[in-house]
Amino acid sequence: MFNTDSLAWKWHIPELARQIYPWVSWLYQEYYGLAGAFLVIGLFFGLAELWAGRMRFVGLSHKERREYADRYKRDNKRPAPFSVLASLDSPGRMVRARRHVWNYAYWLTGAAGLALLGGLVVAVFIESWGETVLRPDLYANADYYLLQPANLFGIAWCAGGLAVGIVLARLLAFLLLDGHFAAADEAVNAKLNQESRRSSQRTGEMTDVRHLHFGEPVPVNALADFSSEQARQEQA
Repeated sequence: MFNTDSLAWKWHIPELARQIYPWVSWLYQEYYGLAGAFLVIGLFFGLAELWAGRMRFVGLSHKERREYADRYKRDNKRPAPFSVLASLDSPGRMVRARRHVWNYAYWLTGAAGLALLGGLVVAVFIESWGETVLRPDLYANADYYLLQPANLFGIAWCAGGLAVGIVLARLLAFLLLDGHFAAADEAVNAKLNQESRRSSQRTGEMTDVRHLHFGEPVPVNALADFSSEQARQEQA
């Protein structure tokens, strides 16, 4: 198997461990502690990524967005860019800008989570060598150094904790955040409908800002899409 001991000595990791060890010594713990730490990481970044991923399409119908993305991929032989999906309902400059900001947050959250995960793996490796060099009396009993060839079981505990954290984040989002997302969708749609009614007062025709297209809003019959009593009164 791959000899991490010889590689660590080649890269002078024992010397680095003397400097880094005080910052990462908290990683010296049993399997349950490591699994719990990675569970918290998975829970936090899972919730953050789900929140940003959902808010970047706030106000858009998931079904319509998926159907349009499928048609775009079929017609153009490539996935639909986010800029196209964010403009499906011609939401206006402010809503479109907000969706782009959430899209950047979505990708930054994922990148930050991966960077933190990689940094923790390196930190555990450094910590194991810090224990080896600075506390050799414990090394004989420290059978849970994660990056030693004989300790793949420890890696499985960390990966399991991370996976459980991500699954738990999705469950919490489903139970607790769906109402918030639905309210955000309604707020955006109410704003778009209000702008549509204002436009109809100026031009004498109703504009359906939710229509799927690339260009400017397409004039439609208000009675066909807006069946509320208020819309009927305004159309009359």
